Amino acid sequence: MIAIGLLGIGALSLSSRATEVASGEQNLLWNLTQGDDPFQDAHFGATLGHAISDNGGITGLASIGVNMQDDGTLTVDDTKLSAVLGNHLSQVQNFFQSLKPAGFASNFAADLTQMTSSAGLIKSDLAQIAQQQKALADQISQLEDQLAVKQTRLIAQYSQVNAALQMFPMLMEQISGQLSVLSNNK
Repeated sequence: MIAIGLLGIGALSLSSRATEVASGEQNLLWNLTQGDDPFQDAHFGATLGHAISDNGGITGLASIGVNMQDDGTLTVDDTKLSAVLGNHLSQVQNFFQSLKPAGFASNFAADLTQMTSSAGLIKSDLAQIAQQQKALADQISQLEDQLAVKQTRLIAQYSQVNAALQMFPMLMEQISGQLSVLSNNK
C-alpha cells in the first residue's frame, strides 16, 4: 500500500481494493468493490480524473501510476510511481498542492466536503440505511408478534392433547369395566 500525504485533508492511502481517507478525527473507509458507493459518483470520478497543465508531464493521477478501474477500484503502478517520485518530485507535489489552478488535493477536499455535508451523498445514504433498518426492525417485530400468537395457539393445542392423553387411561378403564359388565350379563 502506498500512502500519499495531501495538503489539508490528511492522508490518502491507495491499494487495489480500498481507499481510506483520514481527516481530523474522522476515518472513513469505503470498499470500492461493493455496490452503491459514493466514490463512484460522477463528480467524484471527475476529481480523480482531475488534470492540470504546464506541470512537467505530471498532469493527473494516471501520470504518476494511479488508475481507476471500471469497477471503481484504484490500482497503483509501483514502478511508475517510484520513477516519477524520484525524477519529478516537485511536479508531483505541485499536482497535489497547487492552488492556481486548483490541484488534486483542493478538488478532492471539496468533493469530500460536499459528500459529508448535510445534503451530501453520505448523509443521504445514512438516511436510506436508517429507513431500511427501521423497515427491517418493524418486519422483525411483526414476525415476533406472529410467532408469539402461534406459540400461544400451539401451547393451547398441546395442553388439550395432553389433557386428552391423561384422560385416556381412565377412559380405557371405564370402557373395560363396561365391557366386562356387558359380557357378564350375557
